[in-house]
Amino acid sequence: MKIKLLLIALFAMCADLLAQKPDFNRLSSSNPNVKMLTSGNITVHSYVNPQLIQVTSYVLELKDSLVLIDAQLTYTFTKEVVAYAQSLKKPIARVILTHAHPDHFLGAYAFRDYKVYALKETIETIAKIGD
Repeated sequence: MKIKLLLIALFAMCADLLAQKPDFNRLSSSNPNVKMLTSGNITVHSYVNPQLIQVTSYVLELKDSLVLIDAQLTYTFTKEVVAYAQSLKKPIARVILTHAHPDHFLGAYAFRDYKVYALKETIETIAKIGD
């Protein structure tokens, strides 16, 4: 139940940011694959895979910590997401896998040092597909 409430809160927060008609064109100075959006104390870092344009991971930068959302299709690009997050010099509080599509979880081994959260249904589907 906690993870469902967390996901609802995160989606509501993101919906609020998007309702402000944000400009996602601000590029990170340290990684050309990352676009950023800031509103108040929250910065959303959107990492778009340079080879597979529709594969995206997010780093939510809060006041004192980070939340990573979704892996990449490959371990290599997920490591780049983790390295980028670490460069922000805040602790990674949690990682959330939103659903069981391969482009959202196959690279998740790069998150092995962090607490990973997902809905029960997502965990069960990933277990059926295999690790």
